[in-house]
Amino acid sequence: MAAPRAENGKRLWLTGGSIVGLLAGFLLGIWAHRTGEPTMLAMVGALSPIGTLWGNALRMTVVPLVVAQLVCSLVSTRSIGSIGRITSLSFIVFILMLVLAGTVTVMTMPPVLARLQFSPDALAAFRAAMPVGDRPTAAPPPGFGAWLTGLVPANALRAAVQDDLLGMMIFAIAFGVAVARMPAERRTLVADLFRVLADAMMTIVGWIMWILPVGVFVLALSAAARTGLGAAEVIVTFVMLTCVVLLVWTLLLYPIAAVGGRISIRRFARAVLPAQLVAVSTRSSIASLPALMDGAQNRLGIRPEVSSLVMPLAVSTFKFNRTISTAIQFLFLAHVSGIDLSVSQIGTFMLAALLLSFSTVGIPSGGSLMRSAPLYLAAGIPIEAYLLAEAVDAIPDIFKTLVNVTGDMTAASVVNRLSVRAANATDHVSESTIQEAAAGV
Repeated sequence: MAAPRAENGKRLWLTGGSIVGLLAGFLLGIWAHRTGEPTMLAMVGALSPIGTLWGNALRMTVVPLVVAQLVCSLVSTRSIGSIGRITSLSFIVFILMLVLAGTVTVMTMPPVLARLQFSPDALAAFRAAMPVGDRPTAAPPPGFGAWLTGLVPANALRAAVQDDLLGMMIFAIAFGVAVARMPAERRTLVADLFRVLADAMMTIVGWIMWILPVGVFVLALSAAARTGLGAAEVIVTFVMLTCVVLLVWTLLLYPIAAVGGRISIRRFARAVLPAQLVAVSTRSSIASLPALMDGAQNRLGIRPEVSSLVMPLAVSTFKFNRTISTAIQFLFLAHVSGIDLSVSQIGTFMLAALLLSFSTVGIPSGGSLMRSAPLYLAAGIPIEAYLLAEAVDAIPDIFKTLVNVTGDMTAASVVNRLSVRAANATDHVSESTIQEAAAGV
């Protein structure tokens, strides 16, 4: 009797307390930003290190947890072919979801933008506010060769230190496949070792999650006190439009997961909520990985060999928001800059955005500021407009991370169902072949 009560109390504290902390942090932070109250700003400055410490504690567990889960999955699996099947299905699902989101966004945004009415003074003020001083030079996106060679880390330890999650995943996969080919007693030894490591990391995550409401409050307070709600009419409209569309896509992912993964919307919502709270407070999909893993395995019942592969792969390579948020920003800036875009310009931009989404790291604001700038310049959009939009990214980035982690859980649910069907189909074909051979067919 005491155990269920303790579990319910924990859920109430983590879920209810985190929501209250999030709202309170944002409201107090916005008030501090608007009023400039010295005492309040001093309190924000004093509490900020606590939020940073909490976020760092979560990130601390990510690399060892990913490596341990991957190695355990590979060493314990009965067939290496099933790992290749799950990985292939994952990327197919990732690409299909990105294409769907980008296509729908591009088709629906022009009518929405046509209804937006800006006063001439607002547009003039927006264009006059564009910085004319020193500007960063737009670096071209990395070529395919540079991206390909960067996949394999030259030094695995350095990759771990630099939080190169994708590089560490590739190393872990190679290590796990190599161990899987060893004799059974050696495989068991390695599996037990890495299972202990994974269990220890999940225990540490449990400790860290106990202070989730406090961490959420402090991070929300700091972010809102730093950015407020914005001031300029055009920029505020851009921020609100981006946030609303991303929130709509977040809600659309619930029925997609329900249909594609054959799970109830209510069950999916409960499983993804802890990861969403971490995502909103840290603006980091990587920091949400432990909560995603826990929700997938313990609340959705996703098979460990699927969650241990799909989740790390998703947070490191799959950024569902990219074909949504970049399309909104591209079309919006062209609209307010008075530029008529051709179909080929939009198509080229969206293809580049899709490819870049797989190299965007799961940290606040997604890494380098100037990585997408050449795509805007090629369409004739002023770099100043791009910089202004990026300058207010802190608020939309919250919703980008929210839709990313929801997309990660959705993709894992779909891959889990598809991989079971593919495995059953393969087993059926194998059995039929054996029966035919035995019958002399």
